[in-house]
Amino acid sequence: VNVTVVAAGVNLDQHGITGSWYNPAASGQGFEIEVYPDAVGAGQGILFAGWFTYDVAGSGGRRWYALQGNVSRTDSVATLSIFADQGGNLDAPPVVSPGPVLGTATLSLSNCTHALLIYQFTDGSKRFGTIPLTRLTPNVTCSPAGDNGAAASDYLLSGNWYNPATSGQGLMFDVSPSISNLFAAWYTFKPNGQQIGGGASQDW
Repeated sequence: VNVTVVAAGVNLDQHGITGSWYNPAASGQGFEIEVYPDAVGAGQGILFAGWFTYDVAGSGGRRWYALQGNVSRTDSVATLSIFADQGGNLDAPPVVSPGPVLGTATLSLSNCTHALLIYQFTDGSKRFGTIPLTRLTPNVTCSPAGDNGAAASDYLLSGNWYNPATSGQGLMFDVSPSISNLFAAWYTFKPNGQQIGGGASQDW
């Protein structure tokens, strides 16, 4: 008798998942993830991720997507929507609203340092794939069952920050107290992004 053992996975409703994640085989791009635990209710949170990547065309322009969905302490797989903000200007108005949903993705963690993202775009581009992810910065409070009880630290400053006057762009901070490091990813637009429009208006 063949028996397949499936790992129980990681409780996704915990701030400890927040941080920088990437695929070592495609270094130079990746994800900034933040979890808002219990934001929907007890054991039910929200996961937001900024996906920093490149255009599939030969020009290789910088592109970014946003992924968002609910997470649960009883479900080790998160279902996320993929969307993109376009047509803004670097550190300037207008306020940009999230665009239409471009696809879906699922995210699961096998442990606190390894994850798997499976994505499929439904915007007609027929893009799909699987990305194995490794945590780029050290784990601080994550454990498979949930928060490991580590004392509060500067790590709690990690997350999404923005200027309401230029909503639709902002910064995602990853604070790593064990290595005295602050990393920030700035998802924004070209100075004349409103005139350019579309995906080419993005920059990071």
